[in-house]
Amino acid sequence: IARLHKDKNGNPDYIVGAEQDITEKDQLIDKLTRKEELYKQAEELANMGNWNLDIKNNKLEWTDQLYRIYGMKPQSEAITTERFLSFVHPEDRDAVAGRTENITHKDRLDYTFRIITREGKTRILRSVARVQRNSKGEPVYLVGTERDITEKQTLIDRLTKSEELYKQAQMLTHVGNWSWNTKTNE
Repeated sequence: IARLHKDKNGNPDYIVGAEQDITEKDQLIDKLTRKEELYKQAEELANMGNWNLDIKNNKLEWTDQLYRIYGMKPQSEAITTERFLSFVHPEDRDAVAGRTENITHKDRLDYTFRIITREGKTRILRSVARVQRNSKGEPVYLVGTERDITEKQTLIDRLTKSEELYKQAQMLTHVGNWSWNTKTNE
């Protein structure tokens, strides 16, 4: 930054200048950019996305990966609480809406629910959030993570169903099972 100083007659007299070394600033920006890329990659690999809700202004922000989980292009539209609830499976909607009412006396929310994506696919999500409060103890922000657990939950449901069928088959055929640990004689 430089400024030209002129004498009484308007002729250039001297220049006053200042320089700033921005190397450190550029290095910090590069470091933050790399960390953000790692963060985005971790979200994608874990099939999870993050969100935060400004409670007073009802402003909801999603990361790009969360948009993808919901079957949307990243940052393609503004997300409100109402828009989020429009994706929640109709059978789960009241329960999910009721969970946010718990923030007046809870600091952590943890629940599982279904959504119907923009493409019409049903997905199962686990949402974990923390309530941030002001100095008066009033909820101000919710900061959370949602993870697509559809595959895991489907596998658990299949195993549960298989175990139920196995027990039923044993009961119908009057057959049982046993195992013997020869080392412990149990």
